[in-house]
Amino acid sequence: MLATLMVPAAVMIIPQYVTVIHLPLFGFNMLNTPWVIWLPAVAANAFNIFLLKRFFDSIPQDLLSAAAIDGAGPLRTLWSIIVPMSRPILGVISIFTITGVWKDFLWPLLVLPGEKYRTVNVGIFAFSHGLPQNVVLAGAVIASIPTIIFFLIFQKNIMAGLTTGALRG
Repeated sequence: MLATLMVPAAVMIIPQYVTVIHLPLFGFNMLNTPWVIWLPAVAANAFNIFLLKRFFDSIPQDLLSAAAIDGAGPLRTLWSIIVPMSRPILGVISIFTITGVWKDFLWPLLVLPGEKYRTVNVGIFAFSHGLPQNVVLAGAVIASIPTIIFFLIFQKNIMAGLTTGALRG
């Protein structure tokens, strides 16, 4: 699993592109729709799996045993104990996914050829031809402001979620 972290993201572009052109089991083309941005982003990646595994390994076995003694089945234990406890790490993964989608350039450039669903980064690139460089850089700075604000708002949650599964005791 950790070896897949060393695979560059550019290597996965062709399989992802083939997948969104003809979505398996459904068979429709997702190009030039907003779903084409989110589908590869929410697909499991090794870093998110690693974070979730570290978190779930840190859940005390005594807590799960107590739920079993109280008569909770596996589904009830998952829904009533594990899911509420995993909100911080799920929030961190959501924040990482949202910021990753926001800052991505190559994937939206490939799969969103029309102007209707153009992302900010692709829009800056499209309008940069013939503009002075300082105007393009000003647009890039303005485009980064939502990510900075998003991080400042959720900074406490990010740090809490990353360190939740780090300590045992």
